[in-house]
Amino acid sequence: MKRGSFSLFQRSPTLAWLLGLNVVSYALMVLLALTFRLSGQEAFFVWLYHKVSLPANLHELLRQPWSVLTHMFIHDVHSFWHILFNMLWLYWMGQLFITVQPQRRLAWVYVLAGLGGAVGYLSYALTKGMGGYALGASAAVNGIILATVTLMPHYPVFLFFIGPIALRWVGLIWIFLDFVTALTNEAVAIAHLSGSVVGIFIGYAFRQGWSPESILKSIHEYFQGPEEVSQEEIDRILEKIHAKGLKSLSRRELRILQKATEKL
Repeated sequence: MKRGSFSLFQRSPTLAWLLGLNVVSYALMVLLALTFRLSGQEAFFVWLYHKVSLPANLHELLRQPWSVLTHMFIHDVHSFWHILFNMLWLYWMGQLFITVQPQRRLAWVYVLAGLGGAVGYLSYALTKGMGGYALGASAAVNGIILATVTLMPHYPVFLFFIGPIALRWVGLIWIFLDFVTALTNEAVAIAHLSGSVVGIFIGYAFRQGWSPESILKSIHEYFQGPEEVSQEEIDRILEKIHAKGLKSLSRRELRILQKATEKL
């Protein structure tokens, strides 16, 4: 077990951290639930539980904005199956994902799909005027599943009682099951489907060469300015202008050229 865990951290520390955060937070919540129940303070635990869950109330959400992120790492303490199936799918699809994408991008998909699920849930809940709270990694995991399906739709997988099928059929079955969920819980289904849609878009964006790391780099450069570059880099940009024109420059190259001009 120790060797397997260490090996997972070596191959994909992002996947290991996502699994670890979910499992540790679940174990912690279970221990807190048991402790406060035995001490007769169960109401305090419910209050704490709600503070890390996503409220279907805009005023309450504004008082606990962190729940937009924390809710996707918290699971129902009364349902072990909830976290078990989410973590199994996260592990299986996460392993496939990192065969075609840098492992750090797994966190991007997880968080963006989780946020997509939150937006879907809140949009539905606020429209219907319903209360309650949302929690769980399902929307985030759905995003990883559908992003992986979009990246490698023809990859063969083996399903019990069915045999080998293309990964795209797993994606279609998964979406169908979410529609089935809508028959009993529309809000949950909307959150799951929203995470799936975000996953599909991200998977398609990755196939087109989109780099999410560029977002952080752009933010950094906006506040810190572009990094110091060599004279060779400036000469390369000037040659590009001569060959293809000013419009061929990227935003980064334009910022470098502007900074170099200011130093003259």
